[in-house]
Amino acid sequence: MDRIRIGIVLVLSWAVLACSSPRTIKSYDKDGIRFSHYSDWSVTDDAPIKGNPNARAIDLEGPNNALVAFICLPASSRQTLEMFAATVAERRAKVVEDMLSVGPIRPAEMSKGTSAAIRGQVSGQERDGILQNFSINMLGQEVPHEARFFAVSNGRYKVIIMTQVASEHARDAYPAFDLTLDSFSIQNPD
Repeated sequence: MDRIRIGIVLVLSWAVLACSSPRTIKSYDKDGIRFSHYSDWSVTDDAPIKGNPNARAIDLEGPNNALVAFICLPASSRQTLEMFAATVAERRAKVVEDMLSVGPIRPAEMSKGTSAAIRGQVSGQERDGILQNFSINMLGQEVPHEARFFAVSNGRYKVIIMTQVASEHARDAYPAFDLTLDSFSIQNPD
């Protein structure tokens, strides 16, 4: 009887593996910005930033609402990583409130959160970054999140990179974040 159960489990496991599509690596290469990402992630936005035609935002979205955002600024921009992360933290509550509010009903609140210095592998080398932890309280349910910020620049662009994911899905998102951040590069025009 145990052999039959083991056989059934093996057959079902093979069937699941045969039906699931393998995750492959895809490449993004446009206007001097290059990175790799898994095939279950997709670029959902790639456009100039409203009000700033010299800047561009590229959003890469993955499972469980995980996000990698690239903010491409002119190399001469005075925007620092610290300034950008502080602005995101300051505006985050308003953005979430606007997205989730229906008329006067406000179903979500956001904690101010915390910030800490981190290091991470970005564009082939260890870089300093910022980690923000915050929570969104939706209808009494607290959902912790984390955002990581890094910057890479050359003579062409200054790019600020932000990853964001709900903490419960962070472990699953890290391999995708690591692939994308480590493969990121800025190419100078030919």
